[in-house]
Amino acid sequence: MDNTQRIKVLDPQLANLIAAGEVVERPASVVKELIENSIDAGAKHITVEIKDGGISYIRVTDDGKGIPAQDVKTAFLRHATSKISRASDLDNISTMGFRGEALAALSAVARVDMFTRTRTSDEGRHICIEGGEITEDSETGCPVGTNIVVRDLFYNVPARSKFMKKDATEAARIEEAVTNAAIAKPGIAFKLIKDGRDRFSTSGNGSLNDVMYSFVGKDVVDDLILMATEISGVKIFGYISHPSLSRATRSMQGFFINGRPVRSKVLTAAVDEAYKGRLMVGRQPVYYILLDIHPSQLDVNVHPAKLEVKFAREREVFLAVRNGVSAVLDGIDVKRTKELNELRKLEKEEAKATLAGYGNADLTIRDTYVTDLDNTPKSKVASTNYSEYKYTTYDYSKPETDTEPEKAAETVPKIKPADSLLKKCRDIPVAGYLFSPLDSQIPVQQQIIPDFSKAANAPASDVEESIICDKLNLKIIGEVFHTYIVVETDKSMWLIDKHAAHERQIYNQLKASGIEGMAQYLFTPQIVVLSRLEKQAVLDNEELLRSIGFDTGDFGGLSVIVRSAPNYIDHDDITAVLSELAGKIMEHR
Repeated sequence: MDNTQRIKVLDPQLANLIAAGEVVERPASVVKELIENSIDAGAKHITVEIKDGGISYIRVTDDGKGIPAQDVKTAFLRHATSKISRASDLDNISTMGFRGEALAALSAVARVDMFTRTRTSDEGRHICIEGGEITEDSETGCPVGTNIVVRDLFYNVPARSKFMKKDATEAARIEEAVTNAAIAKPGIAFKLIKDGRDRFSTSGNGSLNDVMYSFVGKDVVDDLILMATEISGVKIFGYISHPSLSRATRSMQGFFINGRPVRSKVLTAAVDEAYKGRLMVGRQPVYYILLDIHPSQLDVNVHPAKLEVKFAREREVFLAVRNGVSAVLDGIDVKRTKELNELRKLEKEEAKATLAGYGNADLTIRDTYVTDLDNTPKSKVASTNYSEYKYTTYDYSKPETDTEPEKAAETVPKIKPADSLLKKCRDIPVAGYLFSPLDSQIPVQQQIIPDFSKAANAPASDVEESIICDKLNLKIIGEVFHTYIVVETDKSMWLIDKHAAHERQIYNQLKASGIEGMAQYLFTPQIVVLSRLEKQAVLDNEELLRSIGFDTGDFGGLSVIVRSAPNYIDHDDITAVLSELAGKIMEHR
């Protein structure tokens, strides 16, 4: 008996279900695809309304040009699109969508109603499709534009429903999708309604600054740096964070190319390279970077949901982004040079007075002035005033020139520290250091000096660490950027990160005492701004966080209110710690 399986053409409905698995992963995917259609239709106002995390109800309304009545049915067929017509169009895509798969895939796994009317029509068109089958097609009265209602997502594919998260988590992902669209297109007014309540809206006035205020809040925006430049034909515009502002996760990072939110390992590596040596290991900068690159230099047809792109000149894009971000950060460093040197003079005097009380301890302090950079040319990017800058895009109708761009400067060779030195740095004793983050009156130098005078009466662990300090013959040279302790031994120099050392000290204390009774109520509750996914992780795990000392609650927008925190955490660190905990929870760690 011949058991060979015959090859056959899939039923169109089954083919659509398979396609839906690639394009429509969750409710946020639906919102993203419908928003992209609205943008391509020239909409100036887009409203998204959801219920139950988008599972039971999604509505996207726009004031775009609408769909002609004779094309409404065709719009729901696979590979039906008005955005490309020949193979060469794939080399010059300037629209958000082009495959013609979204509506077909969506209508295969949900109940969809569409109301649409063009400006030249007196009446609109209403079509209803359930599971890929048209149940109604009639004329109707409706405003110009398109209104699509999606109900009961995955009602006919129960296997997909079990992969959905909580309604609140799915809603947070939808908010993230709308947020990304609003940042990418600040000239369009967006509005999100969740379970009958307005969540946020943007003005659509073209100002990225106003959009950022709406989503990440004033406190975060005020700590970001506006950048705008053009390098090697790549226009770069957006916000990056000062090295002092960092987070434990990448949840507040985004790239947007020609108005399209994308993920890119190349761009991520470029920004990481620019921040290398400026952030503590494990910390991530905050940035939202918009790039304009001629469509002929991009391939956006490499991902089913169009979330990734490929570059024709990958190395040049990498260098443009890296050097652009580096120029801004270098400009900030130059600006702070004079302030730091003046501060060093005061700290040196305080340190001398402090060291005088340590008797025979082998401690020294030397000048730690920053090199005078007054004559260094300041970055054009960093010094230009872009407060009124509005994001604009290329005129893609103009042909691109073939002029070879200048090669961007390469970085200096990387230096990898010896593993033995790294191990020594990790093993540096910290219990003997006088860290006191809650007492800002103690001079910085006093906080970082080993207290050998207490060694005689200290617990065994402290005595042991003090002996280690003596054996290593440590000499405290000074401090750099209020962050790194410069330590000299007989044969080497160490840079000790104060923050990391303080964390190690807390870790040792927790190991010894446990976590009982660690919560401390704040005299004034603190408002913490998180990303949307971080906030939802906090709200979904309030009991877990309360067990380790955090009493939190919803404060609207992207904010949570913190009423209590573990008593070993400095108030200034609450935001960073809560953000890191949320990141660990999202990663199931």
